[in-house]
Amino acid sequence: MSVVVCSIPFHGEWSEKKRVDAYFRKVQRMYWRTPIERVEFKERLRDPLVPRHSTRGRELLLGMYMWDEKVLFLNPMGRYDGRLHDVGKIFLHELLHKLDTKAGERTITKREKWLWSSFTGDQRNYLYICLFAKLKQPMRGIRIKATIPRNRRV
Repeated sequence: MSVVVCSIPFHGEWSEKKRVDAYFRKVQRMYWRTPIERVEFKERLRDPLVPRHSTRGRELLLGMYMWDEKVLFLNPMGRYDGRLHDVGKIFLHELLHKLDTKAGERTITKREKWLWSSFTGDQRNYLYICLFAKLKQPMRGIRIKATIPRNRRV
Protein backbone atom coordinates (compact mmCIF):
# COMPACT_ATOMS: atom_id res chain seq x y z
CA MET A 1 0.00 0.00 0.00
CA SER A 2 1.52 3.28 -1.06
CA VAL A 3 1.20 6.50 0.88
CA VAL A 4 -0.32 9.45 -0.94
CA VAL A 5 1.72 12.57 -0.28
CA CYS A 6 -0.39 15.71 -0.42
CA SER A 7 1.65 18.69 0.66
CA ILE A 8 -0.09 21.84 1.79
CA PRO A 9 2.09 24.88 0.98
CA PHE A 10 2.85 27.44 3.68
CA HIS A 11 1.72 30.98 2.79
CA GLY A 12 2.23 32.80 6.03
CA GLU A 13 4.47 35.07 7.98
CA TRP A 14 7.95 33.79 8.76
CA SER A 15 9.75 34.56 12.00
CA GLU A 16 12.85 36.72 11.73
CA LYS A 17 15.04 34.00 13.27
CA LYS A 18 16.91 31.89 10.72
CA ARG A 19 17.31 28.82 12.95
CA VAL A 20 13.61 28.75 13.83
CA ASP A 21 12.61 29.01 10.18
CA ALA A 22 15.11 26.29 9.23
CA TYR A 23 13.62 23.97 11.87
CA PHE A 24 10.12 24.80 10.64
CA ARG A 25 11.09 23.88 7.07
CA LYS A 26 12.68 20.62 8.27
CA VAL A 27 9.62 19.66 10.28
CA GLN A 28 7.29 20.55 7.40
CA ARG A 29 9.32 18.62 4.84
CA MET A 30 9.75 15.61 7.12
CA TYR A 31 6.02 15.45 7.95
CA TRP A 32 4.89 15.35 4.33
CA ARG A 33 7.59 12.86 3.28
CA THR A 34 7.26 10.32 6.11
CA PRO A 35 4.76 7.50 5.92
CA ILE A 36 2.37 8.86 8.55
CA GLU A 37 -0.94 7.59 7.25
CA ARG A 38 -3.15 9.02 9.97
CA VAL A 39 -3.22 10.84 13.27
CA GLU A 40 -5.49 9.57 16.04
CA PHE A 41 -6.52 10.92 19.42
CA LYS A 42 -6.39 8.28 22.10
CA GLU A 43 -7.15 8.61 25.79
CA ARG A 44 -5.06 6.71 28.35
CA LEU A 45 -2.15 6.30 25.93
CA ARG A 46 0.49 3.92 27.28
CA ASP A 47 3.63 2.44 25.78
CA PRO A 48 2.64 -1.06 24.56
CA LEU A 49 6.22 -2.37 24.83
CA VAL A 50 6.48 -1.75 28.58
CA PRO A 51 4.70 -4.20 30.92
CA ARG A 52 1.85 -2.72 32.96
CA HIS A 53 3.15 -4.01 36.29
CA SER A 54 6.33 -1.89 36.05
CA THR A 55 6.25 1.71 37.27
CA ARG A 56 7.05 3.03 33.80
CA GLY A 57 4.23 1.00 32.27
CA ARG A 58 1.60 2.79 34.34
CA GLU A 59 2.46 6.33 33.26
CA LEU A 60 0.41 7.95 30.52
CA LEU A 61 2.03 9.36 27.40
CA LEU A 62 1.12 12.56 25.58
CA GLY A 63 2.07 11.20 22.16
CA MET A 64 3.58 8.20 20.40
CA TYR A 65 4.42 7.19 16.81
CA MET A 66 3.83 3.54 15.94
CA TRP A 67 6.30 2.60 13.19
CA ASP A 68 4.61 -0.63 12.14
CA GLU A 69 1.11 0.85 11.88
CA LYS A 70 2.30 4.26 10.56
CA VAL A 71 -0.01 6.00 13.03
CA LEU A 72 0.71 8.99 15.23
CA PHE A 73 -1.24 8.79 18.50
CA LEU A 74 -1.90 11.94 20.52
CA ASN A 75 -3.36 12.20 24.01
CA PRO A 76 -4.47 15.79 24.67
CA MET A 77 -6.02 14.84 28.01
CA GLY A 78 -2.47 14.29 29.19
CA ARG A 79 -1.25 12.68 32.32
CA TYR A 80 -3.01 12.48 35.64
CA ASP A 81 -3.01 16.24 36.19
CA GLY A 82 -6.47 16.54 34.64
CA ARG A 83 -5.69 19.55 32.44
CA LEU A 84 -5.98 19.73 28.68
CA HIS A 85 -2.63 19.94 26.86
CA ASP A 86 -2.05 21.80 23.62
CA VAL A 87 -2.34 19.37 20.71
CA GLY A 88 -0.03 21.46 18.53
CA LYS A 89 2.81 21.29 21.05
CA ILE A 90 2.40 17.52 21.42
CA PHE A 91 2.35 17.18 17.62
CA LEU A 92 5.54 19.26 17.29
CA HIS A 93 7.18 17.22 20.06
CA GLU A 94 6.50 13.93 18.26
CA LEU A 95 7.71 15.33 14.93
CA LEU A 96 10.94 16.46 16.61
CA HIS A 97 11.40 12.91 17.93
CA LYS A 98 11.04 11.65 14.37
CA LEU A 99 13.39 14.33 13.03
CA ASP A 100 16.17 13.64 15.54
CA THR A 101 15.97 10.02 16.66
CA LYS A 102 19.16 10.11 18.78
CA ALA A 103 18.14 13.04 20.99
CA GLY A 104 16.82 12.31 24.46
CA GLU A 105 13.50 13.36 25.98
CA ARG A 106 14.98 16.33 27.84
CA THR A 107 16.62 17.73 24.69
CA ILE A 108 13.46 17.31 22.63
CA THR A 109 11.35 19.00 25.33
CA LYS A 110 13.70 22.00 25.51
CA ARG A 111 13.75 22.28 21.71
CA GLU A 112 9.95 22.01 21.54
CA LYS A 113 9.45 24.82 24.09
CA TRP A 114 11.99 27.02 22.32
CA LEU A 115 10.48 26.46 18.88
CA TRP A 116 6.86 26.81 19.98
CA SER A 117 7.54 30.14 21.69
CA SER A 118 9.53 31.36 18.65
CA PHE A 119 7.03 30.33 15.95
CA THR A 120 4.74 32.97 14.51
CA GLY A 121 0.98 32.53 14.69
CA ASP A 122 0.91 31.52 11.02
CA GLN A 123 3.49 28.80 11.59
CA ARG A 124 1.55 27.43 14.56
CA ASN A 125 -1.68 27.47 12.56
CA TYR A 126 0.08 25.62 9.75
CA LEU A 127 1.04 22.85 12.19
CA TYR A 128 -2.60 22.58 13.26
CA ILE A 129 -3.64 22.34 9.59
CA CYS A 130 -1.07 19.57 9.00
CA LEU A 131 -2.38 17.76 12.07
CA PHE A 132 -6.02 17.91 11.02
CA ALA A 133 -5.20 16.99 7.40
CA LYS A 134 -4.44 13.42 8.46
CA LEU A 135 -6.66 13.21 11.53
CA LYS A 136 -8.96 10.23 11.82
CA GLN A 137 -12.23 11.40 13.30
CA PRO A 138 -13.01 9.48 16.49
CA MET A 139 -16.22 7.48 16.74
CA ARG A 140 -16.41 8.18 20.47
CA GLY A 141 -14.23 9.61 23.17
CA ILE A 142 -12.49 12.91 22.54
CA ARG A 143 -14.63 15.31 20.57
CA ILE A 144 -13.29 18.30 18.70
CA LYS A 145 -15.77 21.12 18.87
CA ALA A 146 -15.35 24.52 17.29
CA THR A 147 -17.62 27.20 18.68
CA ILE A 148 -18.25 30.45 16.92
CA PRO A 149 -19.48 33.26 19.15
CA ARG A 150 -22.82 34.68 18.10
CA ASN A 151 -23.84 38.29 18.32
CA ARG A 152 -26.24 38.97 21.14
CA ARG A 153 -29.70 40.04 20.24
CA VAL A 154 -30.83 43.19 21.91
